Amino acid sequence: MTLNHKVILKILTLYLISTGFFLMITLSVTYTLQKRILIEEETKRIYDARGAIHFMARHKESLTLQDFIEIAEDYGVRIAFIDSSKNILLSNLSHQKVISLPVPKRQEETYIVDGHLFLFSHLRFKPTPEIRKILPKKTLLILEGNNISTQLHKLTLTYIVLFLCAMVLMAVVAYFLVRLFLRRLESQIQWLEHFLKDSTHEINTPLSVIIMSIERFDTEELSPKNRKKLTNITLAAKTLAHIYDDLVYLNFPHTHSTEIQNFSLDSLIKERLEFFALHIAQKNIQIQTHLQSLNLCLNRQKISKLIDNLISNAIKYNHKDGFIHICIQEHILSIENSGQPITDTQGIFTRYERYDHTQGGFGIGLNLVQSICEECHIQIEVQTTPHSNCFILHFSKDC
Repeated sequence: MTLNHKVILKILTLYLISTGFFLMITLSVTYTLQKRILIEEETKRIYDARGAIHFMARHKESLTLQDFIEIAEDYGVRIAFIDSSKNILLSNLSHQKVISLPVPKRQEETYIVDGHLFLFSHLRFKPTPEIRKILPKKTLLILEGNNISTQLHKLTLTYIVLFLCAMVLMAVVAYFLVRLFLRRLESQIQWLEHFLKDSTHEINTPLSVIIMSIERFDTEELSPKNRKKLTNITLAAKTLAHIYDDLVYLNFPHTHSTEIQNFSLDSLIKERLEFFALHIAQKNIQIQTHLQSLNLCLNRQKISKLIDNLISNAIKYNHKDGFIHICIQEHILSIENSGQPITDTQGIFTRYERYDHTQGGFGIGLNLVQSICEECHIQIEVQTTPHSNCFILHFSKDC
């Protein structure tokens, strides 16, 4: 996955999580309101049936229990009458078990059982003598509405589908918006990469002239003051040469040597420490080494580039009078330096990322280190303490 795709994925993830959270809250509120409306509509229909039953019982002289069933059916509900001892006087309920529910203390009470809405109502009308013959004084009226569980299930499914469709739509729109906004950034990055490649090519000749001129200086004829100036020029030229080598390695991979050879890692480290001797002396850094003999069968140029970048970083991000500890033990190389601890031990390997912006550089060194480690099957890890950082390389025993 490229860097651009990683950026897009992070932005999309953050956008979809935040948007999905607010969308879920909105749909949940709407769903609750729709559910309440559905229940209220069913409740109203049951109450209408109850009113009709009460009206007929008050005004019609001759009624049978079958007449009550017909009245209830006209409203699409079922009906039951039970006495104070819960004896069934009349019932065509689909759920007879509701009769065992506690008798409500209030005048009326509603229950939802297995998706059905039930109304328990104490008779509060003055029945005619004919009705009194078939209904005791303390009679409980039970009305059963339609099964609303199916409707609730459909409502739930509708909102789930609506949520998923909205998320997909927002993801598609957000993706194209992010790509649109990142297009200019991508062009800037491409321009920067082309600039680095062109600059690398143009730097080669003048840099070679500077280094050759420094090497041909007769330092014996220079005064101490001028020798110090020459030392500073040498340091600057070596730093520039190191940056140039990194840029060539990154931008012109066809120039890399692919030769695999046997070499001594401890000897290579000593050689590279000698190369950085002036930089080390400038900060008065104390070098401590514990180098067991270790022979590797790898591309020496790549390993040298890897070591150079780790030592260069250990010097650059060190403080004056600090230390660098380099240790080879079995197949493990560790390079530890004093300095400000790294806060993001994973992000430092990202190209153009620098964990200390007070120091110069392009932020490509550790990205190059990670690239070489992946090519050579070397495991790398970073350990930190409050006052130091340590890069640990695990070489395969097959190397």
